[in-house]
Amino acid sequence: MSSLTNIVTQMIKSAVGENNEPQVSTKKKLGKLKTEHKKKILNNSDPTSTQPKSQTRKRSGSLLIQNSEMTESMCYDDLPESVKRKCNVFQIDQHKINRNIEAMYTIAKFLYSKEFTKKEDTKPRARPYATEEMLALAEKEIQLLPKSIKKKYKKPQLYNKGGFGTIYLSKDLSTKKREKVIIKKLPNSTPKQIQSNQGEIYYLMKCQHHNIVKFHHAYLFHDNNKPDMIWLIMEYLHGGTLADAAKAYNFTDTHIAFTAREILKGILFLHEQGFAHRDLKSSNVMLSIHGEIKLIDFGLCADFSDGPRCKIVGSPYWVPPEMILNKPHSLPVDIWSFAVCILELFLNAPPHNVSALKCMFYACTDGLIDTIPHHASPNAKNFLQKCLVLDPDERATASELLKHPWVNQAKIGEGFSVILEHIFLANYLYSSGL
Repeated sequence: MSSLTNIVTQMIKSAVGENNEPQVSTKKKLGKLKTEHKKKILNNSDPTSTQPKSQTRKRSGSLLIQNSEMTESMCYDDLPESVKRKCNVFQIDQHKINRNIEAMYTIAKFLYSKEFTKKEDTKPRARPYATEEMLALAEKEIQLLPKSIKKKYKKPQLYNKGGFGTIYLSKDLSTKKREKVIIKKLPNSTPKQIQSNQGEIYYLMKCQHHNIVKFHHAYLFHDNNKPDMIWLIMEYLHGGTLADAAKAYNFTDTHIAFTAREILKGILFLHEQGFAHRDLKSSNVMLSIHGEIKLIDFGLCADFSDGPRCKIVGSPYWVPPEMILNKPHSLPVDIWSFAVCILELFLNAPPHNVSALKCMFYACTDGLIDTIPHHASPNAKNFLQKCLVLDPDERATASELLKHPWVNQAKIGEGFSVILEHIFLANYLYSSGL
């Protein structure tokens, strides 16, 4: 420490004027000098050491990211306190966490981003969900919201609210039957929002299929005194979501097979175009009282014709293992998420539904095959096992699954619409307080 003392002494002398009065910045300079000197000693103490110079450390209960390789030297104790408490509550083994620390870190950051100190992202920006040509085509589809819009659509009533926009229910007054429509209103002010909205419009335009929600129009709402909004006008299904149905009714094995087949038809159409939905979940599958089953919400849909992507997106219980493990992902992500939706019909809830943290952690380490219920038929079990393969390259494709005997049973959809009609009528009466 003698060298440090000499340096400090010299600094004091240079900082003192003729009247022996220290300059205003002396204290700050000394503190900075000591810090730099200590860093120099630490960095030069072992020239052959491969230990990273910057380590993870805690600050106000959150995790501070110092470098991209930080997870290699992390362990359970390095996680934020709130995350560790959740791990204890849901009895996630600490040794298992240490063996899969990178996965746990990714999951925790995905679920509880506020618990982590933000750091400027040095990674290259991910490519847009759609190409420039696709976005240009979508932009041409957008019309300026006309002043006569009130004559075309009845005053919208709030239907649902999500993280990306607000859903309203209205009636198309220009049609003879005054058919009900969904109006999805999305903020459209920032470049990111504009790009995302144009991407969703493009996929809705291109995906005209019986098992995908029908797209009608896209309008730009512009007012100098209010933020810009995009209005997406889509068909309304007189029913509810798969999530509603899963909670309300115990479906037979055959009716679950029918649901699986109809969802797969929509997935196959997407995959044939080179698109992946990437947010398949029970609340993004609509059922009508006539037995129709359609995919909705294409806000995270992406084109994979140029190869895989690496960003984790989607909804916690349905996120596939390759995303959680930060591996490149492609079309097989939809097959995993689809399988979780089917499990939901057997279990009346997603697997490990007590905790998204637990579900995601076990999904990417042990998989979800052990959550397939015993009461499922042998064919159903075999079908789900082909979907829930951890390695996406070995996972069954939509085309292969549509040939499986479980979804090709005789009279597979018989009585399905009657059940849905009863479910959604009961839900309507309950929500109306009748």
